[in-house]
Amino acid sequence: MQTLSKLFTYLKAMRLIVCVCAFLMALEGYWLSVHQFDLASLLPILAAIAAGSGLAFANVLNDILDREADRVNHPHRPIASGKIKPLEAAGLAVLLLVVSLSSSLLAGWRMFLLASVLLVLSIFYNLWAKKVPILGNFIVALSGALILSTGYFIAPEGDLPIFPLLAALLFLLAREFLETVSDAPGDQLAGRRSIATVLGKARVLQICLALALLAGVVLGAPAISMASDSRLLYLATLALIAVLPGLMFVAAIWRDSSLRNIESVIYKTRALLFSSLIAFLWLV
Repeated sequence: MQTLSKLFTYLKAMRLIVCVCAFLMALEGYWLSVHQFDLASLLPILAAIAAGSGLAFANVLNDILDREADRVNHPHRPIASGKIKPLEAAGLAVLLLVVSLSSSLLAGWRMFLLASVLLVLSIFYNLWAKKVPILGNFIVALSGALILSTGYFIAPEGDLPIFPLLAALLFLLAREFLETVSDAPGDQLAGRRSIATVLGKARVLQICLALALLAGVVLGAPAISMASDSRLLYLATLALIAVLPGLMFVAAIWRDSSLRNIESVIYKTRALLFSSLIAFLWLV
């Protein structure tokens, strides 16, 4: 029982739900690139494992280095709360790093190159870039969006899904900026500058809204080249599972911009990312 409890604690430190989302993004990135649903090939599965475990590595490394600030911002996290000791977390991070690199290598040298770049970006972010306002947020958002490009790196003849990738980048950047608002108390305590501590909560919320709206516009752009029937279905799906929930989140923050409510909305945006993946399926 104790072993099972420890396993759940490790999975929580890895942010399992977010890693599953990365796994699905990698699969969908492959389908968007080759324009078909291919469940027979092992290559996209290996690439998805590399993406998910690479993101888990970045999350664990972030919590190891941020454990002092997290005692204020996120005291429930396993490392900040002491449920996982830093040395144990370091061992978990090394394991995840090995899994990401080995699975990406099995998926081909191009995928290994992409995975290596993403891992280097995560280390660069955690060691230095997160101390620089905007730069650190952009690196996190770019790393997440690039997961959709896995198909392009696996299949040389595949296409790069420009619109989904750009929409994901804008959405993740908005989410990153929003998270700096909820993290502002801990960042100030740790002496770390962020876009929220520099510009203030109100200005950052305005920027997040603009980025989210722009992400919706970019995601809707592919409808221009679709046949009329497909266009209507795509736009209806997009409105129902991406735009409408997004507007509800905006309204929730508009009514209550307290840090507690903003943190709640940030957590719920994970569901919005999942639903956006469903909308992307029409582009396959």
